[in-house]
Amino acid sequence: MTENEFEKRFMAEMSEQQNTAVKAVQGAVLLLAVPGSGKTTVLITRLGYMINCCGISPSEILAVTYTRAATLELKKRFADRFGSECGAGLEIRTINGLSAKITEYFSTVYTDENVPHLMSREGDRKRLISEVYRLVTGEFADTATINDIGAMITFAKNMMLSDEEIEALSGSGYDTLRIYREYNLALSSRSLMDYDDQMVTALDILRKYPDILAYFNGRFRYICVDEAQDTSKIQHEIIRLLAAKSGNIFMVGDEDQSIYAFRGAYPEALIDFEKTYKNAQILFMEQNFRSTPEIIGVADSFVKCNRFRREKTIRAVNKSGIPVRIVRCERRNVQYDFLCGIAARNEQQTAALFRNNDSAVVLVDMLERNNIPYRLKGGEKTFFTSRPVLDITEIIRFINNPYDIDSFMAIYYKIGLYITKQTAEAACKISLQRHITITDALLGIDTGTQISVNSKRNIKQTAQLMRQAQNSSATEVLSIILHGMQYADYAHKNGLDENKYDILRMLARNVNSSAELIDRLSELSGIMAEHKDDPYSKFTLSTVHSSKGLEYDCVYLLDVIDNVLPCITKDKLNDKEDIKQYEEERRVFYVAVTRARKELYLFSCKGESSEFLDEIDKNLPIEYTDSNDIFFSLFARDMLGRVYCDSKNGRGIIIACCAEKLCIRYTSGKTELKTLAEMLTDRDRTVTYIKSEELEKLNVTAEKPIPKKTVNISLKAGDRIYHSSFGNGVIKNIDKNGIGTVYFENNGETKRLMLKACLDKGIIVLS
Repeated sequence: MTENEFEKRFMAEMSEQQNTAVKAVQGAVLLLAVPGSGKTTVLITRLGYMINCCGISPSEILAVTYTRAATLELKKRFADRFGSECGAGLEIRTINGLSAKITEYFSTVYTDENVPHLMSREGDRKRLISEVYRLVTGEFADTATINDIGAMITFAKNMMLSDEEIEALSGSGYDTLRIYREYNLALSSRSLMDYDDQMVTALDILRKYPDILAYFNGRFRYICVDEAQDTSKIQHEIIRLLAAKSGNIFMVGDEDQSIYAFRGAYPEALIDFEKTYKNAQILFMEQNFRSTPEIIGVADSFVKCNRFRREKTIRAVNKSGIPVRIVRCERRNVQYDFLCGIAARNEQQTAALFRNNDSAVVLVDMLERNNIPYRLKGGEKTFFTSRPVLDITEIIRFINNPYDIDSFMAIYYKIGLYITKQTAEAACKISLQRHITITDALLGIDTGTQISVNSKRNIKQTAQLMRQAQNSSATEVLSIILHGMQYADYAHKNGLDENKYDILRMLARNVNSSAELIDRLSELSGIMAEHKDDPYSKFTLSTVHSSKGLEYDCVYLLDVIDNVLPCITKDKLNDKEDIKQYEEERRVFYVAVTRARKELYLFSCKGESSEFLDEIDKNLPIEYTDSNDIFFSLFARDMLGRVYCDSKNGRGIIIACCAEKLCIRYTSGKTELKTLAEMLTDRDRTVTYIKSEELEKLNVTAEKPIPKKTVNISLKAGDRIYHSSFGNGVIKNIDKNGIGTVYFENNGETKRLMLKACLDKGIIVLS
């Protein structure tokens, strides 16, 4: 096929930048491709161009991809475009697949050398980590600790860290370097290697055996690397050695989309490309064919604030659409009410994206309770196996069964008792022998050990709090555990993720007791692990990481709040590593917003700070309505907290709003998403009529609103209310002046309110 024929058939609709990238075959080339620029199409077309127009044998070409799924997609799309025969002999592999090929060839040449066997099952790896942890610490590792250690080992090997650098990695209560060394010794003693070792072994072979390196240098004269920003340091080193002789290396990626630092992604390789490869070309693809100019404008201005990037500008090709919009919510939990309403009436491909799977838990809970179909990408169980959640679950079990020895031994040092392990074990024996609660056994001081006066006081207080918790709601129990029993202090001292508490509180809203909360956590863990997508649903839940490479008509990005996204804030940037983490958070946000084709919505939660939203919000256009317009008074004011009376559901309060969509919580506790048009149609049309002379006495004109008729409602202790700012609450008591002490479930706080005044002004409603 001539070059002219190839261009007419396969490149007719390509842009000038895409055309240049396809034809850049010789030498070292870095193609920086912004989101939605068609990089996969360019890569496939370039492979076809090399084979059909440049006379390069497919067997001389190696294409390296990031995942197995990407490998399969690239093979399929190449075959669909050029035919399966065209690519006969073309190698398309992951870096692990390439490492396997290197070690296999080495074994055929050096038959006397012992190459370890691959430990391919993740379950085997986790069991080995558990064994090593127990050997080093003498304790059993929980699931969260095993996952953390596995991630640490992967990071260390992918980043080729020294012993000193591994030692500096933070480990929660364990010696990272010793764990790392013992793990590798265990592998070596069993002649095994894990997937990370597969790359370590391949690199070691290429460095130590020049003949093996020479073979692969001659075998692959042209190397193409996809998603180069996600490639780790060790992977880049393997690729550099393979390309060293020919110098023909083509990397396509975008450091602005590098979001896998926890796996050892090394975007610095793209920034240092010219230093690594001589006479390198740097090409750009800056046109976005996916999103509207409004979405791209927000994305571009945001990512340009990143300190570690190459200068480039993302430009939209599509026609203009609607502005990026902020969904304003009374509280964090209202996001989920709003999204449930969207999911129930959704008619386009929509994704709710979030930083981590914690955010999915509450939404899955609500969707399941309301029988709303959905899709779930990456339903990991990390929330349920995290230390704070496991700890709080054990504390609740002990509260509900104060004889539970296993639960007590798991948590006694986490709830402010300040007793030794020996004392705890002795109390458990006494409890078992005398059939008394463990706290009573501790207070009996028959344990043979001395308990300080302060510890005795703390034990008494804990026992009292436990009795109180047994008759309290799930949200009250969480507050008792966190503050009364001092678990929050323990978690803070040990650097545990305090965001888990917010998720637990929101789940607790929908259950009656702490025992039900534990049961629901177990149910949700199973639901998320075994969820089967509804084939007809157009509503998807996904982490930002799982959404990478995908696109949706409409995207809702939730939990854009400080310490979630971003997970570290500007005031906590103490060193270079903190700054690098913060900039990766910026890239995570950038990847999220560029998944949207037509509509992008960002949630803003009252009472929650958000550096990223503040940055975005100040640059968004403001919808302006002329003061003479009939709808001016409707759109010109803040809708949050305003009262709406529905003909079927009765009185409610606006808890979230975005343009014409509003979320209402009724006094019954039910929430509903309505448009302004629907609210107008469905409103309660009951009115109060008065005579004109009465109107004159009130000294108002027809243009002024008629005063609300005072509703005579008698409040009492035990009543449940809904507050426009603080959410659901319970009146604990009311003093002689009508001031009520109210416990609010969403944040675990207690407030004193002038109940009648709040009721008359619509600030609170009886629920």
